[in-house]
Amino acid sequence: LYSAAMTRRTYDALAAAAVAAARDQRGLVLDATYGRCAERTRLMRRLAEQDIACRFVETIAPDRQIRQRLRQRDQRDDVVSDARLEDYQRLSAAFEPPEELDATRRVQVATAGGAARALSRALQGLVGAALEEKCR
Repeated sequence: LYSAAMTRRTYDALAAAAVAAARDQRGLVLDATYGRCAERTRLMRRLAEQDIACRFVETIAPDRQIRQRLRQRDQRDDVVSDARLEDYQRLSAAFEPPEELDATRRVQVATAGGAARALSRALQGLVGAALEEKCR
């Protein structure tokens, strides 16, 4: 969807927001794909330099459900997203699963049960990972 330079600028701005939020003792959710290992590694290094914890939530859904959601999204005017059905194959092929992340940095969430259930699972996973890390 975007050039490599635009993606990098966007992710740099998100990392800067995370650093600023951490300085103010606030948590922050970066709502972005981080679909390549290099992008995730770059973010983790930048945050580690500031002693900021970082975790990733990987949402998982069956291919047919993703396509259905994209078709529904295309019909709505109130959704802000660049993800489109016509881009799905290309984006899916370019995605690098976050296999480099251990369980304390990666929370996997199935989204088949709907948004509220997925959010609950994500929050439970994030809290669990944080607690596990503190107990080490």
